[in-house]
Amino acid sequence: MKEYVLFVGIMWNRIGTLTPRAESGTVEEFERAVKSWQKNGQPEIWFYFRQSPAQLHTEEALEQRLNVLVF
Repeated sequence: MKEYVLFVGIMWNRIGTLTPRAESGTVEEFERAVKSWQKNGQPEIWFYFRQSPAQLHTEEALEQRLNVLVF
């Protein structure tokens, strides 16, 4: 990730889909960006969380939201 100068992450109510290396693709990319930043001082990391209300009517939706809050 040395060639990246900016990582932008955006989440609302879903953490995403499990990958072989992390809880989701977004989490995996975020963790890679953090490691690169710690080692090389880049990329700059911007992370946003949408705050608008959502209708979480299923157990799976509630679980996804909980995972976002834990993240």
